[in-house]
Amino acid sequence: LLAMRLLAARARTGRQIARPTLTWLEQTFDRAPLEDWSESLRVAFMTVLRGPEAVGACELLDHVGGWTVLLPEWAPVRGRVQHDPWHRYTVDGHAFAAAAQVSRLLEQDQRAARTAEAAGDLDALYLAAVFHDIGKGSGEDHSVAGELLTRRALARMGLDADELEEVAVLVRHHLLLVETATRRDLDDPSVVEGVAAALGSPRRLRLLHLLTVADGLATGPAAWNDWKGTLVADLAARVLHVLERGTAPGPSDPEALARKVEAARPALAGKAARLLATLPDSYPSAVDVGELAEELELLADPPGPGSVRYRVDPSGDGHGLVTVCAADRPGTLARTTGVLALHRVSVLRAHAWSTSAGLALQRFAVQAPATLRWERLGADLDAAWAGRLAVEARLERKARDYRPPAPVEPDVRVLPEESAHSTVVEVRAADALGLLHAIAAALGDLDLDVRVAKIDTLGDRVVDTFYVRSPWGAKLSDEQADELTLAIRHRTTRLLGG
Repeated sequence: LLAMRLLAARARTGRQIARPTLTWLEQTFDRAPLEDWSESLRVAFMTVLRGPEAVGACELLDHVGGWTVLLPEWAPVRGRVQHDPWHRYTVDGHAFAAAAQVSRLLEQDQRAARTAEAAGDLDALYLAAVFHDIGKGSGEDHSVAGELLTRRALARMGLDADELEEVAVLVRHHLLLVETATRRDLDDPSVVEGVAAALGSPRRLRLLHLLTVADGLATGPAAWNDWKGTLVADLAARVLHVLERGTAPGPSDPEALARKVEAARPALAGKAARLLATLPDSYPSAVDVGELAEELELLADPPGPGSVRYRVDPSGDGHGLVTVCAADRPGTLARTTGVLALHRVSVLRAHAWSTSAGLALQRFAVQAPATLRWERLGADLDAAWAGRLAVEARLERKARDYRPPAPVEPDVRVLPEESAHSTVVEVRAADALGLLHAIAAALGDLDLDVRVAKIDTLGDRVVDTFYVRSPWGAKLSDEQADELTLAIRHRTTRLLGG
């Protein structure tokens, strides 16, 4: 207890510990794991996690061997390297950083501070931040394994049954909000209701929202950005509505939004409400009013036969935004992604929607090579839709020069029960030039209608999600699902080898 209080003081002040004291700490923790905790010890431990210098104190506790004495379940993640490019830390280092990010969020982010105030006591949040990845290295789903390990550890710590359950649920579902927000259609009521059922209370939702942001920020810039933050916040608001009122929220006030759009773009006066009505309800939540107005301008003057409308907005650092509006028909997404791949433009994230007016609206956040001529990219989009560019032939020739050293083997998951109106198709694979085009082309080969697409790139891995329907508007049969899996693997092998 005295050692933990000393470390708690280190977490509060950041003051360095003298060598004789450090030696005493090493001797103190040179013992068998604790069988149970006193309340005073638990209070000191929480003080360590909440301190402004929590990372340094947690690292010091690790240095003197304290983590595995206090929590023998910690041993498998101690110093464990994470073999992916988006994690900056070892598993235990990431846990320390996540706890510190919670405190930083509460101090620097007003929205997070309001969420925390509404949630109440935050001990469960700090414990979940430390335990959320403890199941890594178990050989099974680390969220499931982590929940079991967390329950065992918290029982030894002496938590009461309600708080133990709360932390365990947060650990089990620590990826629920971000994965749902980036991979599922939030206009499907069953999606929001499923998240609400998994969490069960507004307090748990608020805690999980804070944990999700802290986890993402502690992982690194490849894992968290404003786009994900916006999507997660939108999902959390929808789930909170279900938990507090019993029903999914209706669409936001379209007239108020239309007025904002028309104020930003007077040329859309009298048109914005009509155009917004053709898009899914979740569409406005994924973009600010300025960008929304620019995209509605594309829809307001739709392309004719053999043409396309687009915006190419480079940011100056190799990143950019490409927005495309074209007639909605099978193969539209493949045509755009093929042109992007021809110019070696990497898609970091993307959304695609079908409008009720028969148009496809596609938005791509991209990273381009320094040599890219953006105006040439636009010219090739024009040529592709006019039938003056053999996208498929040119891309196959180009891909031979950029094939990855190892074959790309897509993990295709057809999920018929994830949506009431469409079949959800998830494709996970190592990223490679032309991969997204190969998947989109396979969907086009079977004349499937892509209602919503969500593309997410994490370092060198991608998770691409598509809500698809058959040519006659139905969910896919088992036979069609098998054929789609075959088509995706065939297209991927043909373009990328394997």
